[in-house]
Amino acid sequence: MPLYDCMLMVKPMVTKEAIAELVARVVGRAYQRNGVVTELKSFGKVHLGYGIRKLDGRHFQVCPGLPLFICTPRS
Repeated sequence: MPLYDCMLMVKPMVTKEAIAELVARVVGRAYQRNGVVTELKSFGKVHLGYGIRKLDGRHFQVCPGLPLFICTPRS
């Protein structure tokens, strides 16, 4: 089975509980596909070199997370 990574970037004002719920949803989808999560990384708050423009303004700080998982490719 191939190794996949999923970069999750959220706004810094999002609570840790909401981030944990989002990661749990992504991990749950991997488990539904008979996958195995190998590693979870959190990088804390990161200042970006450039802003990401969204409807509510530009964001220069994000909270990235990276779950690594193995699962079967969609057939």
